[in-house]
Amino acid sequence: GSAGTGKTILGLKYASKVANEGKNVLFLTYNRMLAEYLRHKTSDSKLDIVHLHGLFNRYIDVIEEQESSEYYETFLPGKFIEFAAQNDITHYDMVVIDEGQDLLKYDYLLCIDTVLAGGLENGKWVALLDPNQNIYNGEFESCFELLKSYPHTDYKLVINCRNTRQIGTLNAALHAKYQHPKYLRVEGDKVIINSYDSVEGLKEKLRKTIKDLIKKGISLGDVIILMPVRFENSSLKGENIFKSICSFKKATELDFIAPDPNTLRYSTVHSFKGLEAKVIILFDFDLTLEKHEMLSYIAMSRAKTLLYIFIDSKSAEIINEHVAEANVLDSVQIEV
Repeated sequence: GSAGTGKTILGLKYASKVANEGKNVLFLTYNRMLAEYLRHKTSDSKLDIVHLHGLFNRYIDVIEEQESSEYYETFLPGKFIEFAAQNDITHYDMVVIDEGQDLLKYDYLLCIDTVLAGGLENGKWVALLDPNQNIYNGEFESCFELLKSYPHTDYKLVINCRNTRQIGTLNAALHAKYQHPKYLRVEGDKVIINSYDSVEGLKEKLRKTIKDLIKKGISLGDVIILMPVRFENSSLKGENIFKSICSFKKATELDFIAPDPNTLRYSTVHSFKGLEAKVIILFDFDLTLEKHEMLSYIAMSRAKTLLYIFIDSKSAEIINEHVAEANVLDSVQIEV
């Protein structure tokens, strides 16, 4: 199912049902923040929710914040398989694989096969995925075919349960090559597209937007700023431009349990995958870059109610062209 079609919610409901029947069920995510958030939401369930590298960390030492992808994708799975071959580990009656587009890698599947009673061929598993959101995984297609070679049933989710019509329509217009769900006809405010010519111009417009949201009575706990790069590499690096307005910090797992209504949070798109917020603010996306095209699709789909997009003049031209071609002017408000 595409972004917003309720994959995680359905998977969580089904997994909780099976767990409450007395089965040992693992709900596996790629994103740590998502796993922490879901664990809090289902605190009364017997379900075991953990992100993949958190599962590894139960048995082997995991060193966080490693720069090498090989460490996470090859070394840790290898160490886990080696440990499991020589020691007792927990086995599960069912495994739910959320964010499957990120987790369907050969070494990861070997680990899942190891913890699942009966393995992937004979065990009970559910895989929830959206190929449109595959930003990590060059092995996805071949691993997806491998998974489909085992006995299974396919279901396709086609209704967008998250975005307003305006957000969903614009996302489809800007990312026409992706498969998009049918939209619930939930009306909302127009998406605000704001272009800027300089970093200082961007900062001033961001400050004004936050002030306007506060004046409208919107809790900053419902607002997330998303960017395609780490904060220290973004246009906001350095001094806190919001210090005279509100607190400003990186989003963490705990923030989703009890968000501070007076604190504005930011995150990379990568860290926010699988999550959502009522208000999403995007900046630093260069729509002339292919890698930012997919990231912007994911980022836009995180917004439930309001979406603000801040882009440079070059990307603004691209958006304006798509908006005109798709005839979706009623979904956007373009500001300069």
